[in-house]
Amino acid sequence: MANDNTMDSETSRSRTSKRMLWRDIRQAFSKSKGRFFSIVCLVALGSFALVGLTVSGPDMRDTGNAYFAEHHLADLSVISSYGLDKADRQQIDKAPGASRIEYGYLKDVVIRNSDESVRVLSAPKDVSTYHLVAGRMPKNARETAIDSAHKSQYPIGSTLRLSEKPDALGRKVLRRDSFKVVGVVDSTEILSSVNMGPSTSGSGSLDGYAVVTPGAFKSDDYMIARLTYTDLDHMRDHYSSQYNDKLQEHKKALDKILAGRPKARRQSIENQVKPQIDSGRQQVADAKQQLDNARQQLADGKTQLDNGNQQLADSKQQLATQVASAQQQIVAAQAKITQGQNDYNTNKQQYDASVPQVTAAQQQVNDAYTQLKTGQSQIDDTSAKLAVGKNRPMTR
Repeated sequence: MANDNTMDSETSRSRTSKRMLWRDIRQAFSKSKGRFFSIVCLVALGSFALVGLTVSGPDMRDTGNAYFAEHHLADLSVISSYGLDKADRQQIDKAPGASRIEYGYLKDVVIRNSDESVRVLSAPKDVSTYHLVAGRMPKNARETAIDSAHKSQYPIGSTLRLSEKPDALGRKVLRRDSFKVVGVVDSTEILSSVNMGPSTSGSGSLDGYAVVTPGAFKSDDYMIARLTYTDLDHMRDHYSSQYNDKLQEHKKALDKILAGRPKARRQSIENQVKPQIDSGRQQVADAKQQLDNARQQLADGKTQLDNGNQQLADSKQQLATQVASAQQQIVAAQAKITQGQNDYNTNKQQYDASVPQVTAAQQQVNDAYTQLKTGQSQIDDTSAKLAVGKNRPMTR
């Protein structure tokens, strides 16, 4: 009986605890209706998002597969920033099961006066073609189609100006550095506009791309090979495990074919660069010799400059002495000029004062001369009368 009473007591306490728990829950809901409603809405939103993703996922994959099929997206690509030479292409052409292999050009450059990296690619014929968003594809080496991310910055009709750095061999592969924008495109190989991948120019991260004609490049070597495979051509789902498994098999086979090519290509480039390095070393040696000669000339020039400065100082001293002497002579001459001017003024005053006296004396001389002539005339008349009287006979 004691055990039965104990069990009844525990059952009663359990029921009481449950009632209190539900009462607390009801009170919590009644006191925080806004929070309860927000939690319900959040759970519902998450459920709807999960359902949407579950439903839209297959549709998105179907859209992507149709997009890839329309533009014949390459299954594999081989890219070399130093170029794929003839030997590289011969090996790639041996890829087993390849249905199409198309080679093209590319070069990472920067937009002029910026560190914004742009990949310039030659337009392919059949593999990984571009989706034209607006305008048209380039028709000559002076035209380009820009990616959608840059369509507002470089609208159709504008000019895209680029800066290209030489490669290890000192070469530039683009024939020009400015292109007229004639179209806007989307790439099947670069799907994200946020993270486009690494770049060998600018900040190191690719910011955009531009499509040009193959004639815009001047290179004997291609930079990219795009491959499609026969057994993958009929697989419509690029996201399936079957497609990816087959793709990995082809990738391993291609890696095996090209296993020795990186080393051989590097050796080929080194052989091409080595003469330039030797030439560069000789130029460095010549430049060092020229630098030493220039330093010696500089030292000789400094000595001549010091001597010239001393001569200049001596000349300045002599010039100062001569200037002082000349100034003294000028002062003395000026004093003489002043004295001479004073004497002239005094003599002129005396002359001016004597002019009336001279004039009066001259008048007196003139008057005296007139009187003299008059007296002479009278004397002559008297002498004539006396002569007449002397010669007349005397009458008594």
